[in-house]
Amino acid sequence: MQNQVIRVPAGQRLARLHPKQYDARFFGPAGTEPRNRYDSPDGGYKIFYAAFSLRGAVGEVLVRNPARRYVMMSEIDALASATFRLGRDVVLAALHDERMSSWGVSLTDLTASDYAVTQALGAKIHADARRLDGILYPSRFSNQPCIALFERAEAALEPLGDSRPLRIERIEKIVARFGKTVADDSL
Repeated sequence: MQNQVIRVPAGQRLARLHPKQYDARFFGPAGTEPRNRYDSPDGGYKIFYAAFSLRGAVGEVLVRNPARRYVMMSEIDALASATFRLGRDVVLAALHDERMSSWGVSLTDLTASDYAVTQALGAKIHADARRLDGILYPSRFSNQPCIALFERAEAALEPLGDSRPLRIERIEKIVARFGKTVADDSL
């Protein structure tokens, strides 16, 4: 079922926001309890989440709650930004377009707030005999493609410099595109 996968070529850049207390290459979650969309339901593997643009990463990390009108400064201050390049082609389960149907899921399943379906799907993809490197999926918040890499693809990640603090001016412009405002925690 070749139409279920997509090859992302070596050289592709990835943007990532990560908690400052972790290395930019952090594969999570910390511990065995799943927290995010494609995390292992039983803690059997870890995931590296990234996007193809800073805007996509901001959408996935800082604009997670559509009902909230603000992104708090403390949330921004707790994060760092990192850029990676893929050092080799990676083969991913294609969930970012109509091929999601070949995996037995719909966009509704992929964007639900309850992660039970996507975590089970992540486990199925991780166990796939083709040894896929991860998942290409649509951001729930920006409709941009994002990537979830399994630990086995860690060697494909080449950091482009060190992690750096988020530039507030740039983050303000990005969150404004989502209809949000950056707010001081004292408000």
